[in-house]
Amino acid sequence: MNNTPRSKPWWAWPLIYCGTVAVLVLTDVAWYLAMPMIFAVSIAFEAWDRYTQKRCANADRADQPGGP
Repeated sequence: MNNTPRSKPWWAWPLIYCGTVAVLVLTDVAWYLAMPMIFAVSIAFEAWDRYTQKRCANADRADQPGGP
């Protein structure tokens, strides 16, 4: 029996390397696309929250005598 360890063929290492680089590049691109989207959603939520707070404050004032 031949118990010598079999190494990967010569073309396997470039495939592994290129696959790893492709995954890293795609992850990096996804990060740079996701961050501005998260930032924009955060700003939109803050603006919506302030708007609703303002509307609620105005609605509360309208119920009082001598309202707006």
